Parts: sequence; structure tokens; C-alpha cells
Amino acid sequence: MPQSAIQRASSEWSAHVAQTRPAIRALLVSIVTGHRDDLHQRYLAYLGDDQAIADVFSDPAARADFADRFIRWLHALLTLDPAERDAFQTRQAEVGKLMSRIGLPAHALSRSMRKLKLWFITQLRDQPIDRADVLDAMAHVIVVIDTAIEIREQGYLTDRAQQARAEEAYRLHALGQNLAMERERQRAALMDWLQGLLARLYQAQDATDLPRLEKSEFGLWFDHKAQLMFEGAPDLALIAKAIERIDRTIIPQFAALLDADRGELGRMIALIQTEVGSIKFALNTVFDARMEIENSRDPLTNLLNRRFLPTVLMREIAVQKARQPSGFCLVMLDVDWFKSINDEYGHLAGDRVLQQLAACVVNTVRPSDFVFRFGGEEIAIVLVDADEARGIEIAENLRAHIAGLTVRLADQRELAVTASFGLAPWQGELDYQQLLARADQALYAAKTGGRNRVEVAPLPIEALVQPAQLSQ
Repeated sequence: MPQSAIQRASSEWSAHVAQTRPAIRALLVSIVTGHRDDLHQRYLAYLGDDQAIADVFSDPAARADFADRFIRWLHALLTLDPAERDAFQTRQAEVGKLMSRIGLPAHALSRSMRKLKLWFITQLRDQPIDRADVLDAMAHVIVVIDTAIEIREQGYLTDRAQQARAEEAYRLHALGQNLAMERERQRAALMDWLQGLLARLYQAQDATDLPRLEKSEFGLWFDHKAQLMFEGAPDLALIAKAIERIDRTIIPQFAALLDADRGELGRMIALIQTEVGSIKFALNTVFDARMEIENSRDPLTNLLNRRFLPTVLMREIAVQKARQPSGFCLVMLDVDWFKSINDEYGHLAGDRVLQQLAACVVNTVRPSDFVFRFGGEEIAIVLVDADEARGIEIAENLRAHIAGLTVRLADQRELAVTASFGLAPWQGELDYQQLLARADQALYAAKTGGRNRVEVAPLPIEALVQPAQLSQ
């Protein structure tokens, strides 16, 4: 759903809520409040009956917690003021993204809502109200729930698309595909075709035997592989049109020019070279854009790009749910007084600190761990197969190594550096963003508690999700 469609849906929701009689809205709220236990039990059964959903909520406590969030979300949905259109839109989109992050299947978005509407019909049938009120109440239920689903699906699909791109990029990184080499290979194939065409042009008796670009090595690659590699890139259309002009317009004209004067023939050759030049330019553009997106490592520190962190965290959470959990930890590391280093010694000195510190981290943690440049002077580390005690041990060892590090600057001056650590052991979270928030909270405690220390995040207050996302 495009953004304009989301805004239109929100506007329709707002207009409908404003026109609905307060008595009807109050009636629906009273039904939810009065039958909370029944609704809670039905939603629990729904979460357990569908195996794909039950796999996500394998812990009964997590399932009960999510059912509580659902009822709080429903209550808020029925009590939102029509003026809160933007808040309504944002909240539903965030719920969709959350459901995607924790791994709920796509049908989970709509199946529960279908059951909910049937539940409301049953409840309204037993209410001592006239037929017109029943119809008005059911119309309100349909509008508010279906509009929420429309927007929620967009958030879900957007997040899923981002996950798919990140996973694809990670697979390319893992497979070691060299996009720069592929670009040069296809540029060479394009020029080979052009040289072959010019050679055949001076040898051929007619133009029907001249090689077409679409049937060349480059043309076949473009038709079958480029469309997958660069799906959606606008420059693909430019390349396709250039190939079509060459094969359908320019090359057929050579038939009439073989016996013509050499000047006209030269003009046509220059024209085809211009088209090839435009293809090369567009080809460079799509490859450059893709390599920027797919760049798997931070160019300064050579650490993994932070865009892969959600993919790794989601995979670790899935691994823990699929077998006897061995635990893992997320560590956030921040260089102490980094701004002062930049201000006093310059940004080149700051870069050198980051490079040497990153090398120290990689050499100190285990080969199986993941190290990411999170941004600025922050580094994120995923310690696999590590419970809280093991995570603290590794983090303290790393802190001591960094504290003993001496960074030699270009002018031979030396700097001593320290770092603060926030450690968040996995505590059954389904949403990786909560784990990130806990690690960030612990890092803040380390920075404010004196720096050059390791702080462990407390247990999550909400075991699964943020109240602002599901309870509102």
C-alpha cells in the first residue's frame, strides 16, 4: 500500500470514528471489558492452534503476555479519538513491523482479525439493543479493524522486504560474490560484441547475418541475471531500450548502407558506439548502486556493516527457539572520550584509534562471534553460544585488552584508550530491537557510571514487545 493509500485509509478511519455515535463506541468497549477473560482465552487458543504461530510463541508465558498485549491493543483501537489519525497510522504500521520482526507468518495478520469480527457478531447478537444499533456497531468494528489491518500489512510487508534484501546481501557476502569483477566481466562482454559487430560489418554481404546484442553473452546476462541482481533499478530500463534501438533500428539499417558511401556508414557506426556508451554508463550506475548497498564491510574498520546485524540477531533468536537454548549475548562497545580525541588530535587520529581498536576486538573475541561497526565510535558484538557468565568473561577480557592498547599516531605520539561496554544476554526476546535497547541501556549505565567498565542489562521489563507498540 503506497503512503498515499495509507493516509487515505487513516482519513477514512478518522471520518468514520467521528461520525459514529459515542453510545455505539462505548457499547463495544464495554463488551471487550466485560468479556476480557473469554477473549483472552480465545486468543491464547488461537496462538496455540496454528503451528506456524505456536512455533513463534513456544513459551506459554510469552504466549500469555502477547494475548494481554492484544487485548490492550484492541481496547486502545476502540477508544482512540478521531483526531489521533497520525498516531493511529503510526501505531498500526509499527505493529505490522513488529509482527514481521518476531517471525509471525503473513496470515497471522488477518486470520485473528477474522475470528475477532466473528466474536463481536456473537456478542452483539446477545445485546439488548435494536437492529439498527447492532448494524451500526458491526459497521464500526469492521471499519476500525479492517483499516488497522490495511496499514499493519504495509508495515509488515515493508519490514519483510527489508529483511529479504538484507538476507540476500548477507548470502552474497557469504558466498563471496565479487560485484566489481562481475561488472568488468560484463563491460568486456559488451565491448567484445561491439568489436565482433564491426569485424562482421566489413565482411558481411548483408545485414541479416550481423550479431544482435540481445543474443550476445552480454545480452543473455542482462536478460536473465541482471533483472534479478538489480531488480527495480531504473537504469535497467535505459539499457533495455538501448539494446532494442541497436537491434531493431540501427543494425537493420546497415543492410541499405553496405553499398553506400563510407561517410554514411561511418555515421551509423558512430551512432551505435554512442548507444554502447550509454549502456556502459548505465551499467556502471546500477553496479555502483548495488555495491554501495551490498558492501558487507565498513571501509574504515573492515568490520561487518551494521545492516547485517538484524539478520544475525534474528537468526540467533531462531536458533535458540529451535533447539535447547545455549544462550547468546549482544555487546555494545563505545570508545571513551572519543570526541575529545577528535577535537585534540584531529579526525585522522580518531580514525586510527577506531582501526586499531577494531583489530583488537576481532583478535580478542572468538572466530565464531560477529563484530559490527554500529556507527561512529560504537561497535556491536554478537557472542554466540554464550550465557551471561560467559558473556561477562569475554567482555571483561576485551575491556582489559583495549585498556592495554597503545595507539601510535602518524606523528609518533601515542594514545591510551579505554572503552565502555553494555552487555545484554538473550532472555527469550522475540524482537531483536528489544535486545538492542537493553544493550544500549547497559552501555549508557557504563558511560555514566565511570567508563572503562562492563555493565549488564537488567531483565527486560516487557518480555516480548514494547507497550507503546501493542498496548496502544
